[in-house]
Amino acid sequence: SYNFDGQCQYVLARETNGRFRILSENVPCGSSGRVCAKNLLIESDGVTIDLMRDRPILVNNVELENFRSEPTTF
Repeated sequence: SYNFDGQCQYVLARETNGRFRILSENVPCGSSGRVCAKNLLIESDGVTIDLMRDRPILVNNVELENFRSEPTTF
């Protein structure tokens, strides 16, 4: 269990060689003084996926249009 209470960006996961990492940015939410995750950034091999509530997904700062979530089988 971890607490991420501050208003800043946290590294949630990363690969030791630096090719992959997941970041979370926390901001104040509501009037209670609590903080909430504003967005998640997933970075891998020069590609950045930016996930933020109430905003389209960005891939390398380009908005995805008509995005649909579908299961992927490997």
